[in-house]
Amino acid sequence: MNTTLICSLLLVSISAAEASEPSPCPLVPVPKVYHDTGRRLALAEGGQAAIVLGAQATEPERYAADRLQTLVERRFRRRLAIFKEDDVPDGVGSVLLLGQRTTNAWLDRLCGQHEIGLSDASPGDDGFVIEAVQDGPRQVVLVGGGNAPGVIYGQNALFDLFEQRDGRVELRLASIRDWPSLRWRGRPHWRMRVHLAPGVFDSYARYRLNFTDLRDADTPDGYAAMGFPPGFKIDVPLTKQVLDEAHRRGMFVYGTVSCGVKSDRYDAALGTFADLIALGVDGVWISLDDSGAGEDAPQIVRRALALGAEHGMTGRRTAITQPVGSYEHIDTEFNRLTAAIPEYAAAQWFLTRVPSQDDLDATRRLGLKLPPAWWHNLFSIRGGFLYNANAVQSLRADGKPAYLDMQPLSSGWGSPRYEQLRDAAKHTDTTLLWGLYDGWPEEYEVGAMGIWAWNPAGHDWARTRRAVYADVYGAAQADTAAAFDDALSELKNLFEMPVRHFTPNKGWPPRLKQVADRPRALTLLDRLESLRTVLHERAPADTMLDPMRLNEVYLEPMQATLAYARKMTQLDYPEYTVGPSFEEQAIELFEVGGPTEAEKTLAPIRQQVRTQLAAVAEALRGLKGIDEYVAYWDQQIIDDKNWHEHLSQRQARMKAAFQDLVQDGFGRCLVDERLDDAGYAVWLERLASPPPGGMLAEVASGQWLVQTPRWRGPWCIGLLEGRQPPLTVIAFPRRMASKAGDYAEVRAELPIPAVTGRLQLDLFVNDTKIDPAYPNYRYLELWINDRLAWEEDITLTRAGREWLSLDVSEAAKSASALAIRFRIIDRRPVGSYGSVTFLGPLRLRTAE
Repeated sequence: MNTTLICSLLLVSISAAEASEPSPCPLVPVPKVYHDTGRRLALAEGGQAAIVLGAQATEPERYAADRLQTLVERRFRRRLAIFKEDDVPDGVGSVLLLGQRTTNAWLDRLCGQHEIGLSDASPGDDGFVIEAVQDGPRQVVLVGGGNAPGVIYGQNALFDLFEQRDGRVELRLASIRDWPSLRWRGRPHWRMRVHLAPGVFDSYARYRLNFTDLRDADTPDGYAAMGFPPGFKIDVPLTKQVLDEAHRRGMFVYGTVSCGVKSDRYDAALGTFADLIALGVDGVWISLDDSGAGEDAPQIVRRALALGAEHGMTGRRTAITQPVGSYEHIDTEFNRLTAAIPEYAAAQWFLTRVPSQDDLDATRRLGLKLPPAWWHNLFSIRGGFLYNANAVQSLRADGKPAYLDMQPLSSGWGSPRYEQLRDAAKHTDTTLLWGLYDGWPEEYEVGAMGIWAWNPAGHDWARTRRAVYADVYGAAQADTAAAFDDALSELKNLFEMPVRHFTPNKGWPPRLKQVADRPRALTLLDRLESLRTVLHERAPADTMLDPMRLNEVYLEPMQATLAYARKMTQLDYPEYTVGPSFEEQAIELFEVGGPTEAEKTLAPIRQQVRTQLAAVAEALRGLKGIDEYVAYWDQQIIDDKNWHEHLSQRQARMKAAFQDLVQDGFGRCLVDERLDDAGYAVWLERLASPPPGGMLAEVASGQWLVQTPRWRGPWCIGLLEGRQPPLTVIAFPRRMASKAGDYAEVRAELPIPAVTGRLQLDLFVNDTKIDPAYPNYRYLELWINDRLAWEEDITLTRAGREWLSLDVSEAAKSASALAIRFRIIDRRPVGSYGSVTFLGPLRLRTAE
């Protein structure tokens, strides 16, 4: 070896050592132990620097070396050779030494000589150390992992210490020791194939996620939210590919099977578990979830636990998703029942509740052995210009990704604030990210979760954003990317955006809330375009992503988003000129003035709307749901010859929908409940006990529908037959959006007899929407002779007040009959606000 040559190279490499002052830590998350030596190592060219692995390197360690080589070459245009520790050429003077003490003898020796603490106890699993030491003539930067994944996370931190200065690639030399605050950090997905998109698994490793699962189904896109269906024929090559890619990155992999099924499917479920175990999964996941408990949950649970135990899959190696109602609540009958099974209580339960001391205490009282894991549903994301709300599915007809601005964890269930999450590590050691139908944008959202989960107590959202933007676009463009997302969020605030189930015409296509905001929107779009241009021009040279991924997931969707957003801003939608509920308004015109008078108003509007629709269809070609939007408005602008047929069809559709709700016991309107005889009895108990007094006139409860009901929105109105007396019911299903002003109304007339004295009007009314958490959205109203006589927030309980009594003496003096309208109206838009309202008889009596 030419020792003199190597030593002179090292002097050049660290020539700035004494001149540099320690600077703030550039790493995100900030390591728990960090000391900047003030020295920098220039990355020598000509093969004088290399990555070195141990002779016994594991597959994750080899991945770490490959990844470091790729990232340095991609960002700094330098390719570092990779060698085994016993095969390093003499000319290599700068060594990036990766591994564990058990797999890399060179690293083990240096740890011993320099008293570097590195073991499975400290820094522990997934932890790592980085140290710069001199080893004879060589400068060695040591990256040691407490386990194999720790090597991957350590090399990622090492890469972030590189920077380009004055034309040189330099490595900041620092002493680092770090470990996760949450031991388990995961990313399962309901579509297994999403994991295999190029760059996705790399994002998991980059942001230090260490578990996932396998789930697949025979659906068009492999959607398998509950897990593998029992007996499903597993696509072995595809499933094995996902498993191998996860293991290559040191990830733990569960095999998930849907167990909320009938007992005749239990053998098939166990067979699917056995197939997954044979493929090489590390644990089993018993999924009940939204399918419910199934026919005999304790039986399938015990059998699945026994099968797992045969393969050493006990404790944390068994994951549990309780059935709906018990994954979001702790003290339930089902949870108490299953926690009494010792092996089940020892497994890892996933709950959708934000971690807290109260919940930790509650699960301990229940008998759970492990802290409850936080299943974070990132499922409260508002819709965007090219994606729907919550699920974030692309609304581009070709299926290409949309651009989603980076979301904080507060965009998920429970809207958790970071301050609220700061103590999470005291209450759980496991979390996962769930959501994003098509997976993208992983760097943004996996990054947000992974960086937080590594150290919740030290989390800094602003630095997290900048770090992720730096990964995607390069450090010099991080502020530009942040400005882009901030401006895009501001632009979206000006628009009605699509809900999850967006067709027809449920916030889709996006429209300005106020047309007067069009100039402001165009100004924002101009600014966004200038920011996007900077990213488009500069990011390809600085990104750490594969160029194709950068373009397909970020740059091209950005460009498409702004192009369509500009069109959406400039379009003249029918909603702007005739309002969002034109069909209902037209029907009201027809009912009041007849077809001839209605047509005088509607004919010019009809032509205008058709012109607008042609422009919308042309401008928004290439997007999903546009044909449905046009068809929706075609239905709204009723031709004069079709009035009677249209009204009849509309009534028939609503009646059919109402009967479906009745057959289901109004389960689609209620939360975890279906009404049977006992259920109806609770709400109708006081029906047979009207206020005392001499009755003068009555409209029976079934006569509210003699006059055709009126409604705007997805209301269902009908007669609940089979009960005595039959009742009129007004229902609104859950998971259906409404607009402000949507209403349902029934009408009746009550003749006024010739009597003296004061008159009292009684009406039986009760509703199921007792939910004080969401007041001031929906109201009950009673109108008498076109004047609002009574109103009440629907969330207030009517227990003990089921009979409404009003003095109508003054109203009765000016008319021979009382024109009564009972109306339920949404004064604010709702996304999912199910309710069932029961209307009984209307009675006129003398006041006592």
